[in-house]
Amino acid sequence: MTTPSTSASSPTPATGASSSQSGSQSDKPASSSPTSGNSPPTSCSTSSATPPPSLSATSTIARKRLAQERAAWRRDHPPGFSAKYAPMADGQGGQDIMKWQCKIPGKKGSIWEGGEYKLTMDFSEEYPSKPPKCKFNPVLFHPNVYPSGTVCLSILSEDEDWKPSITIKQILLGIQDLLDNPNPNSPAQAEPYMLFCQNREEYIRRVKQQALSMRPRD
Repeated sequence: MTTPSTSASSPTPATGASSSQSGSQSDKPASSSPTSGNSPPTSCSTSSATPPPSLSATSTIARKRLAQERAAWRRDHPPGFSAKYAPMADGQGGQDIMKWQCKIPGKKGSIWEGGEYKLTMDFSEEYPSKPPKCKFNPVLFHPNVYPSGTVCLSILSEDEDWKPSITIKQILLGIQDLLDNPNPNSPAQAEPYMLFCQNREEYIRRVKQQALSMRPRD
């Protein structure tokens, strides 16, 4: 991970979630295969069509891997961290294996210490070939967090350092490290980026204030 720099000559930060930095990779599902328009329809085409499987091969791979990740996390995870399946969006009970709710503690001895930062991880059916999209909610004041909350980190970009072998534990530890070690070469949010480069004292004050407001409640 890039060591923080105090130089103000870094790239111009994005002002919205539409920037093409590493945290903004598309999470649109792959489009379905087109049907051929060359063959004329027949009277029995509907009844003879083979119905699609309930889960594609890639979906099965993604869900199997996520179940393995959950089991590994329950056996061994860093203290203070949390990662679990999110409730189903329909409110009818059950859990959504493709969406995780996480909590990341600020590093001890850092300006982030004391805060507990909530994050969602959204996985596509192409996982682990493609990385999850990680978003802080509420949005954090940080140079590498987009106004949408999406984290800008190279290991979360398939065009950069993402590898299918990267685990959820490694992702969360990497994000925790990013909090205390911003990368000024990949700015994603204007105000914290400018303060980090030009007014470090005010940046530190704002981060400590944020950590205080995000202390875990008993």
